Amino acid sequence: MATAAKPKNGTVNVETVVTEMATEAKAAVDAVLETAAKVNENGLSMLNAQQKMMKDGFELWQKYNQVYFDFFLDTTRKSVDQSLAFRRELTQVLENSFKQAQEIFSDEQKLMLEAAEAMQAQTQAATERVSQMMSPVFEK
Repeated sequence: MATAAKPKNGTVNVETVVTEMATEAKAAVDAVLETAAKVNENGLSMLNAQQKMMKDGFELWQKYNQVYFDFFLDTTRKSVDQSLAFRRELTQVLENSFKQAQEIFSDEQKLMLEAAEAMQAQTQAATERVSQMMSPVFEK
């Protein structure tokens, strides 16, 4: 606080003291308001920075999730495609194996049928010979 100038007669001028006090009070209030404005400005900057960080973090998280989902979907799709391709190949192999087995069985069946017919023919021929050989014996 400033000291009021004392007049020569030793009395204090009240008006001067009040004016000086008002000026100092105004300066103190202005300093407090200026400090509050700076704090408010810095707080607003910090808030804006935090909002930007949160927004950037969310965007990064969103991109990560999209990449992960795309990777998972692509991997699943490839796995299903490979399973279907394997199934088609296995089906083809089994069909070919069944066709070969059927051809072999058919060929063996033909051979057995031919062998049975040949045996039947041989048996018939042998029966006829025996019958011819025995006919003269029975006719007597």
